Amino acid sequence: MYITCINYSAVMADLSPGRPTFMLELRKTSSALLALQPRLSEAREHQSSLVASVEQRLKWAAGANPALTEVMSAFELAVSSRSERLNLEQRLSTVVGNTCNALLHHEALRTRTSEGVAHDTAFLQVCPGIEILLSCSIESVMLTNNIRNLYLL
Repeated sequence: MYITCINYSAVMADLSPGRPTFMLELRKTSSALLALQPRLSEAREHQSSLVASVEQRLKWAAGANPALTEVMSAFELAVSSRSERLNLEQRLSTVVGNTCNALLHHEALRTRTSEGVAHDTAFLQVCPGIEILLSCSIESVMLTNNIRNLYLL
C-alpha cells in the first residue's frame, strides 16, 4: 500500500499544474462564472414571466376542465422545486465566485507582483500619516484630560 501511495503521489506530481497555471485558470474560470450571473438572473426573470403565463392558462383550463387540477398542482410543485434548486445554485455560485476572488486577491498580495508591490507601497505611504494621527489623538486625549482636571479642581 505504501508503494502505491508513493507511485500515486509521483504520478500526481507530474500531472498537477504549477501554481501560476492554476492561478491563471482560477482567474479565467471565476471571471466566466461572474460573467454568467447577470445572464442567469435575466433568464430567471424571463422564466418567471413564462411560468406566470402557463399558470394563468392552466387556471383558466382547470376552470373549464376540473381534471386538469392535478396537472396544475404537479406543475406548481415542479416549478417551486426547480426554483428552490436554482436559488440554491445561484447562492452557491455567488459563494464560489466570492471565494475565488478572495483567493486571487490574497495570492496577488502575497506574491511579488506589480499589484502586490503597489499595495505594499501604498500601505507604507499611509503609515506615517497614521502615526501622526495617533500622536495627535493621544495629545488631544491628554489635553482634554488636563482641561477636565482643571475644571474639577
